[in-house]
Amino acid sequence: MMLPLSIMLLGAFFALAACFVWGAIFVVPEYLSDFTGLEIALGRYLVYGTLSLLIFFLRGKTLWQKIPLTGWAMALVFSLLGNVLYYLGIIAGVRYTSASLSVLIVGLSPITIALYGNFHSREVSFKSLILPSLWIVTGLILVNVAEIDWTFSTYSMQQYLMGILGIFGSLIFWSWFVVHNAHFLKKYTSISTTDWATVIGVATLFWALLFSSVLGLGPSTQVNLDRFAKWSEQIFYFLLGITFLATICSWLGCYFWGQASRRLPISLVGPLLIFESIFGLLFVFLSESRLPSLTEMLGVISMLGGVTMSIYLVRKSKLEPE
Repeated sequence: MMLPLSIMLLGAFFALAACFVWGAIFVVPEYLSDFTGLEIALGRYLVYGTLSLLIFFLRGKTLWQKIPLTGWAMALVFSLLGNVLYYLGIIAGVRYTSASLSVLIVGLSPITIALYGNFHSREVSFKSLILPSLWIVTGLILVNVAEIDWTFSTYSMQQYLMGILGIFGSLIFWSWFVVHNAHFLKKYTSISTTDWATVIGVATLFWALLFSSVLGLGPSTQVNLDRFAKWSEQIFYFLLGITFLATICSWLGCYFWGQASRRLPISLVGPLLIFESIFGLLFVFLSESRLPSLTEMLGVISMLGGVTMSIYLVRKSKLEPE
């Protein structure tokens, strides 16, 4: 059965909008280099959760009555896997392997999401996903291969394995979240994507407070509370950065992605996620004031080719016995 073109285009627009704001995640921390990744992550989710809690109270009983107990339970699971653990895994990957290798591995999520989503709820034949996936993988390799330190001499083997475990964990958590979050939104159509972005934020606040409390019980080299006790220019830029990450990348990104998830099959939502990497690269090029290299350009073209092929094949494909 073909997707109505108008619904597919609107869903694709929301997916691109989500990927556009998520692309900023790759560059904003670069402007907060005085702070650790854990400080940025906790700050982002504390602000996201506080903003969501404020919206929740402004909505009053209306929102509370609309969300079933199952919804709150799933929001806690989704926020833990799709927000907190996902981002902590990326931090471990970037810190103990390299940013390029981490982006390469997490960049596989469009493929794992399409395959897992199609396995969970068959929408198209698996054969229609093979060729686009190969194009996307080729593009990811071309974009990242030149930046990877193939000697792996910067960190110890234990640290390197910790980074690899973290980044693969992020890939698994994110893939699971995208598939099951989409199924949840399609099942509970009475919950608007605006309300769901808020509920996810409130659940994220619970985990952010819990993690902050645990870290506060003992010494941590990753969170320095003393520096936050005194106002400075660095603190101002930190608050500005995490507020942007919380409001635009987290809340608005969650809203956009919810709109896309309701309108598109998972087999198409997955490949469209590659635009997060593409927009992230665009922002990196702009922040570094440079043009992409020939290899990077070929990689982006290959990824775009894979997405274009996915849109065509998913729209035309019918389930066939394999």
